[in-house]
Amino acid sequence: MTNIRKNMSWSCLNTKEDLFELFTGHVDHDVIEMVIESRNNDLLLAYRDLIEITNISDPDPNLHLLSAEEKNQSAAVANSNTPNVNLERLSTTETPISKIIYLVSKHFKVVVLMRGCQGSGKSYQATNILNLCYTNVKHDDFIFSADKFFFNKSNGKYKYSRDKLNDAHNWVFQKFQKAIELEVTPVIIDNTNCEAWEMENYVKVAVNNGYWIEIVEPSTEWAWDATELTKKNTHSVSYDSIISALRRYEHNITVDSLLARFKLKYNKKNQPPIVSNMFKKYPLCEENLIDQRDVGSKTQIEIIDDFKDLCITKKQKKKKKKKKK
Repeated sequence: MTNIRKNMSWSCLNTKEDLFELFTGHVDHDVIEMVIESRNNDLLLAYRDLIEITNISDPDPNLHLLSAEEKNQSAAVANSNTPNVNLERLSTTETPISKIIYLVSKHFKVVVLMRGCQGSGKSYQATNILNLCYTNVKHDDFIFSADKFFFNKSNGKYKYSRDKLNDAHNWVFQKFQKAIELEVTPVIIDNTNCEAWEMENYVKVAVNNGYWIEIVEPSTEWAWDATELTKKNTHSVSYDSIISALRRYEHNITVDSLLARFKLKYNKKNQPPIVSNMFKKYPLCEENLIDQRDVGSKTQIEIIDDFKDLCITKKQKKKKKKKKK
């Protein structure tokens, strides 16, 4: 293996392991991996990007002198294959709804798992999320709920039957699978999802198809008040049923905890965010979209700048503080 710590020039003989060896201590391993993947495993281009990120002095400046043809090819890759993502908009400090709207504005595939007892405002919230994403779309193409199974389309009346509850959930799952095949985004499951197992099949399909997953729980003041939930639910669900649902409700469920519980993991080919092939079909809600004007206009190096905040070594933090001063 070439000792690239002493000689930082890069050649076709160098390997991915060399790249990790060179930049370890300057940037987090996850960032190195992300840069390599964004460059479709072209190690020379990844090397150049990492030099830009870390500000390590490069003894071979000719590596950065691209020909006109190379520049055009690089720009084409950046505009067609590389996700244009502002990672700050996907941080844990952002709300699930904010992340959903941002991802859809960038045309990425998203699954939304609504949670909440009947009467908690869950369905209203699901509709509101969709309205923040698009204008003039058919809600039934995006939002899937077991309640809809019990609606009679001919007279518009709701008639619940406990005996058909399994049929209703199977019907929802089939609708969900079809939407995933079509690469609809967002796909919103508007069920109570009180317990983790109720979300298992949806999470499996989402992971297998490279969908980003968000969980949205009720934010209403009465979301955990059985008396108010009984009054407000529109399908005459009894107080006892509401109490039962509240008792079964598993709190503190996250996407990560679901993936761990069901032993699921994205692979490199389906690691989100991934652009949907259906994004041109629906009119985006321009008033609520974020950074839409810059889609597809950044160069690769500008896109990689979004990774800078992930440089977590002490050396990098000190550099950042000096720059701010």
